[in-house]
Amino acid sequence: MVSFQGKRVVVTGGNSGIGKCIAKCFVDAGAKVLIGSRNADTLAAAAREIGALFEAVDVSDWQSTKSFAEAAKAKLGGIDIGVNSAGVEQMVMLKKHPEDHVSKMTAIQFNGAVHFMQHISNAMENGGNIVNISSLTGINSAPGYIAYGGAKAGVIHASKVAAVELASRGIRVNVVSPTVVLTPLVQRMFAVPGFEAALLEEHPLGRLPTPQDVADAVMWLAGDTARCVTGQNICVDSGARQTRLPRPADVARHAKAAST
Repeated sequence: MVSFQGKRVVVTGGNSGIGKCIAKCFVDAGAKVLIGSRNADTLAAAAREIGALFEAVDVSDWQSTKSFAEAAKAKLGGIDIGVNSAGVEQMVMLKKHPEDHVSKMTAIQFNGAVHFMQHISNAMENGGNIVNISSLTGINSAPGYIAYGGAKAGVIHASKVAAVELASRGIRVNVVSPTVVLTPLVQRMFAVPGFEAALLEEHPLGRLPTPQDVADAVMWLAGDTARCVTGQNICVDSGARQTRLPRPADVARHAKAAST
């Protein structure tokens, strides 16, 4: 494991899932880590579990994110690395979009990433690294993900622009875009007939990435071996970028095949 001894790291969405795994990896690598989330109930418990500091934040709110960055800088003594893993996913077909669906998805995914990049970079005094977690739905088309995928596509583009703007300050900005990640929730969904087969069919390597696989990509981007890498989007996708994300019809087809 690459050492991040002495590095000061901020991770939003660090209370669960991918964000929590990323935060723990940095802790294990010797970094001083602060995690943030708007879910106060799970935030403190996650921080205790992985050995991190914590601070509540709602990245969709500009002032909350500014206050979070200032608090993180004070608690850590500075910020060297910022990872934005905060987000919420909702699959809703276009014809069923409620009135506030697009604004909710954009506020959390896109606005949140921009707020994070602005305030975390402003808190960095001697260069640094920012990594945004986007999604393969921001690249490949997937029914039901107009709002979520569109916002994630915006994160990818905004990160490229930020990479150019912040380069003169020695701050690198990159993105990691996972496909469906093998979490306990996804594993439970394998109980749906045809779901697992439909997923794996569109992943040439025949496996789904784990949270650790995503964390490994983040750690590489944040480390010195990627010192000349900025404005890039790394797909942790088992090759799914080269195919497509599965459709409901694919699940039905595999379910029918399994029953015959």
